[in-house]
Amino acid sequence: MRTGGVGAVLERHEDHAETTLTVFVVLTIVFAVMAIGPVLLPKPIKRPLVVAALVRFHLLYIAGTVVLANTAHHGGRLVHEFGVTAMIPIGGDRPARPDDRRPSRRVARSNPVGSLAIVTGVPGPSVTRDTDKPG
Repeated sequence: MRTGGVGAVLERHEDHAETTLTVFVVLTIVFAVMAIGPVLLPKPIKRPLVVAALVRFHLLYIAGTVVLANTAHHGGRLVHEFGVTAMIPIGGDRPARPDDRRPSRRVARSNPVGSLAIVTGVPGPSVTRDTDKPG
């Protein structure tokens, strides 16, 4: 159950993600038609038409990047405002469960430039290599 602000932001993030996917699928199809279409035509396309089509395509692509940036913004809000993280299983051989979450371990370091503190997360479990095993 999604409650409070995190639910609303998650819904917006999901909606924007679907829109972003649709926009870039359409842009990919348009680009494929623009790249392959002229080869299939019996006459070459005049240069001004090609330039106009490329300019329009790039404007549409810029609009697509704005949609992508909005999707990323909502995802960033989920992580940095609400602390939402992905659940990754420890063993990797089964789906993740809520009890798989490790407690957050953070180390504060002082910033040599000023009075700010940089907080960095400690990486997850170390990977054991075959050469690390005894025997």
